Amino acid sequence: MGKYRKILLILFFLSGTCGLVYEVLWVRMLGLIFGNTTYAVSTVLAAFMAGLALGSWWFGKLSDKRQNHLVFYGKLQAGIGVYCALTPLLFYLIRKIYSLIGTSGISPGSILLLFGMSFIVILIPTALMGGTLPVLSKYFVGQTKDIGSNVGILYSVNTWGAVLGAFVTGYILIMLLGVKGTLYLAAAINLAIAGVVFLLAKGVAPLALRQRETSVVTSKISPPSLLTTRYSLLVLIAIGLSGFTALTYEVVWTRVLSMVLGSSVYAFATMLCAFLAGIALGSMIYAKFSGSRTLQGAKETQAEACDYHTRSIVNFGFIEGGIGVSVLLLIPVFGILPFTFLKIFKAVGQNFVGFQFFQFLLAFGVMLIPTTLFGVTIPLACKIYSGSRQKAVGTSVGNVYAANTIGAILGSILAGFVFIHLIGLQKTITIVAMINIGLAILLFNFGLKDKKWVRGLITCFVIFFTIPYVLSLPQWNKKIIASGIYQYAPDYLRESSLNPQKEGEIWKRRMEGKEMLFYKEGTHFTVAVQKHQSGVIGLSIDGKTDASNNFQGDMITQLLSAHLPLLLHPNPEDVLVVGLASGVTLGAVTRWKDVKEIDCVEIEPVMIEASHYFDEWNNKPFEDKRVKIIINDARNYLLTTKKKYDIIISEPSNPWITGCAPLFTKEHFELIKSRLKPDGIYCRWVQIYNMRPQDYKVIINTLSSAFPDLSIWNASGGDTLILGIPGKLSINYQKLREKFIIAKPDLEKIYLNEPIDLLAKFSMIPNFNKTKLNTDNLPLIEFSAARNLYNPKVSGRTYQMLLENMEPASSYLTNFTRYTSLVRTYLDKRLYIPAEKTLTAEYPARDSAEYYNLLGFIYLKSKKYEQAINVLNKAITRDKKYVDAYVNLGEVYLQQKDYKKALELINKALKINSKYAPAYNLEGLIYMAQKNYDVALKKFEKAINLDSTFLAPYINQAIIYLDYMNVPPAAMFVLKDAANVNPKSAEVYYHFGRALFKLKDYHQAADMFSQAIFYNPDYEDIIRETLVKLQKKG
Repeated sequence: MGKYRKILLILFFLSGTCGLVYEVLWVRMLGLIFGNTTYAVSTVLAAFMAGLALGSWWFGKLSDKRQNHLVFYGKLQAGIGVYCALTPLLFYLIRKIYSLIGTSGISPGSILLLFGMSFIVILIPTALMGGTLPVLSKYFVGQTKDIGSNVGILYSVNTWGAVLGAFVTGYILIMLLGVKGTLYLAAAINLAIAGVVFLLAKGVAPLALRQRETSVVTSKISPPSLLTTRYSLLVLIAIGLSGFTALTYEVVWTRVLSMVLGSSVYAFATMLCAFLAGIALGSMIYAKFSGSRTLQGAKETQAEACDYHTRSIVNFGFIEGGIGVSVLLLIPVFGILPFTFLKIFKAVGQNFVGFQFFQFLLAFGVMLIPTTLFGVTIPLACKIYSGSRQKAVGTSVGNVYAANTIGAILGSILAGFVFIHLIGLQKTITIVAMINIGLAILLFNFGLKDKKWVRGLITCFVIFFTIPYVLSLPQWNKKIIASGIYQYAPDYLRESSLNPQKEGEIWKRRMEGKEMLFYKEGTHFTVAVQKHQSGVIGLSIDGKTDASNNFQGDMITQLLSAHLPLLLHPNPEDVLVVGLASGVTLGAVTRWKDVKEIDCVEIEPVMIEASHYFDEWNNKPFEDKRVKIIINDARNYLLTTKKKYDIIISEPSNPWITGCAPLFTKEHFELIKSRLKPDGIYCRWVQIYNMRPQDYKVIINTLSSAFPDLSIWNASGGDTLILGIPGKLSINYQKLREKFIIAKPDLEKIYLNEPIDLLAKFSMIPNFNKTKLNTDNLPLIEFSAARNLYNPKVSGRTYQMLLENMEPASSYLTNFTRYTSLVRTYLDKRLYIPAEKTLTAEYPARDSAEYYNLLGFIYLKSKKYEQAINVLNKAITRDKKYVDAYVNLGEVYLQQKDYKKALELINKALKINSKYAPAYNLEGLIYMAQKNYDVALKKFEKAINLDSTFLAPYINQAIIYLDYMNVPPAAMFVLKDAANVNPKSAEVYYHFGRALFKLKDYHQAADMFSQAIFYNPDYEDIIRETLVKLQKKG
């Protein structure tokens, strides 16, 4: 056996890699059928582990009856490879069956159906996987020689393989090969392992022959005593409880760490790798230092055997006690992990590889002690349980592994179904740690029966340490835990970079600036509602804000998501809203009284309670009898329901979040289309922020594969709404005006006072170059978007791409004549491209002064100065008293630094209208350019006096005070008036930030810069450059 030992260990390592690949892929694939609820995922995992337990028990028994264990092991690997290669086909059949018999809600019956179908389809391969450890252990141990260290080596090697499997699946293989490609690769590896094992088996003698060659006389081995039999039962109970606590910790720690590391596919892979690495390390350490115990037939007395088992039981007790105590000591550490995360981000945040590595070290460091101790339990339990039964190695390992797995099943189910929801994360950890400590006391009482004083001393120490400690444990600071540091680290870093010596004060100020209104750890995630000192109330999911009552931000998207498709549909009666959150979108739908049924599918029950904190803004949707809340995963609901809708509105969170990623694939969009009526409309939220232009195009092209006729609409700063419509977009303006009255009470709140304001939100009919599609098999966006989460430049690029490709809404309007109003609305929003297109294509009087002036203004802002001069002179030729044309032409000459001509034109303009504020503002800019700041300030003040709603002179005065006179308080005074004129101006907040920076109020400066970026993503690069310059100046 010695010559093949290393080869077999390598093969078993690869077997562990494949096993974890299958687990990750099957949870993902079955989640697309049964949903990504905690119930569904826990049920699938339970079915997976049930197969492992059954296989471990059954094949462990069989291995003790076989002679050629290598051949047996090779057959198991071959069976795994063949069956796993067929699972995509089996899952397809399961999907067909489930779509016919599945229920659209979550109930005990639906959970049993999930378990049954999952168990049936993955029973065979998981049972075969479960049999590999006991069978190979039988081969390695042979004669019960050194069972503990051999099992420790095997378990460690296999688990290290699982670490690799978790890593390559989460970081590399799915992204490169797709889900099916990765699965087929794993199946091929299993078949290759089988082939190598069969070749090795030809050179290995059967077990009976090897036993004769080593001259072991098995007939002289003493049978197990009653005491060792009793120990065996105790060990099975203990290892089962240990498995229960281990999986409970894994579930709970993952939930806690997801609020620190995030919920991306990379974050989950990191956490899983860290957990498994600790277990693998523990098994490896045990194999190295446990020492060997070779049975010597009748020479070993019952007393010696019992003494050995007693010591081992005591060691088992110390391991379990160590797990419990270390977990209790770790509880406060979890509460401060956001601080550590920020330090890591500060060091390597922009480097993806480095950042992922240090995140792994963070998770691994937190879980190191308890997971390492867990890694010791399996080989130690096998060593105790095997007793002196020489021929029962396979049975011993199989029974121990099965008991541990059964406990793990219970831990996974109870943690996901009961504990977290009822008692919360921290209390769950505390109670489960006490189970470990209680188990330790139980083992001490068995192992130290003859040493009462030692037993009593240890028990007293454990009790008198743990009880006072547990009672004195403070609760985690909910504001810190729910800070969403994984999402908002750049904001914290921006503020800390302004004042690096006071990082602690930044946390303190941010926490004091919020009031926690609601906090609950739900079945699927943690929901919090916090009120900011500005008065804005935000709802966060695992720390990331996904809804708020901010009328300059989230409220725009929340209200438009409902009203836009309802305004464009001819006669909507049945509406589905995917995602409740604040309830604002759902409440907006209830304003439409002709709608007969309104369904809302929400995955987290806690969200219903949280949404009531927005009753002042969400129209109290639960009071409407048409509203029906369906607690389920959206994709699962759409798969099982037979109902069809006129409108489906979908506002899931970001596509890099694991549970939301399946809602951005081709198959999901096709499923949506199948649940729409022939004239149905699909309204889909898609982010711009943290999204590369390439990734945005992939999402749009994927949507186009199911909905050929799409239109893109701008919502708030970083949000777009995509409409999938039946046929080409055509908007009857008169009908839109009539229906607009219904939505007006909501839309006025977001500054859409008339239909033309809404039409200016139209962006384009997309016609991007062909890209790969985002599919269930190749989820490109889930991986790519997560990699670019902290890339500061991508948001601006995507925003600019959309800006450059904007189309005028006028191209898709009928019964519309208000082209001038539409152009001016575009100009007010600085949307020069659609303004030019509308003007040149649709403007009725194309040889008028107004036409040439508007076109000249567009050329001016587009920096096409020669063209601007040409058309503005045409405007003046057409109307000698057209004051706007003189001012615009004067600005062109200002940009060309021809101040004389610029002043001449301003003087002409003021002769025509001596009370024209823009003329005085431009005159101030001309004097400002010539460094005559006192005169410039007076001109700006004159402009303000003539028109107090004119924003530009306020900004210009602030610039003079900041950049040329160095009087920040004066700038602040002016900017406060400017903010009253336009509270959504990114430019105002940017200069506010500059003024506060100069006043060394770095915290407020960071807030102002964040606001500027919120209203205009382009300011991120501007602010970064500004900060670099300011810091260089000291």
